[in-house]
Amino acid sequence: MMTADGPSQRLANAILDEEIEYEGEMMTVREAIIREQVRKALEEGDLRSCQFLIELAGRNELSNAQIKTAVSNPLEQLQAMMQQSHVDDRRKKAT
Repeated sequence: MMTADGPSQRLANAILDEEIEYEGEMMTVREAIIREQVRKALEEGDLRSCQFLIELAGRNELSNAQIKTAVSNPLEQLQAMMQQSHVDDRRKKAT
């Protein structure tokens, strides 16, 4: 939406600023979306949610070629991406 025209941006912002009830609390749609993405990333290991949060935070994601995943836990991969380091390979299985 950042590259959309002015009226579209205003409409999107109006929708995101609406108050709704989420898990028993009143908050904006924007905050509810962020909370749901955090929940999916942390509880389900949803990589799309992780990517959304990284982009929202303004961090550039490393390419797949830069990350050699040897772990089954997507949260470790996310941490490595955020720290711009390689994934800890202690979990590699002996071959």
